[in-house]
Amino acid sequence: MLRQHCPTYLKMDGVPVRLALARAFVRFILERTRGNQARAAELAGFNRNTLRRLIRCFRIDWAFYAAK
Repeated sequence: MLRQHCPTYLKMDGVPVRLALARAFVRFILERTRGNQARAAELAGFNRNTLRRLIRCFRIDWAFYAAK
């Protein structure tokens, strides 16, 4: 759905809006699950490996959320 409504050329602070939204979403679900990647993936409807790939791609420190 995001692909339909958010053109690739829209940028926010030099970053494509789609990527910024995806990164914010991953950070949000990690915060909600206190860094538990399996629960975060289930909550998001992702495969756990997909979530881990996104965490690595966006360079998110998931341990930061586990420490909270």
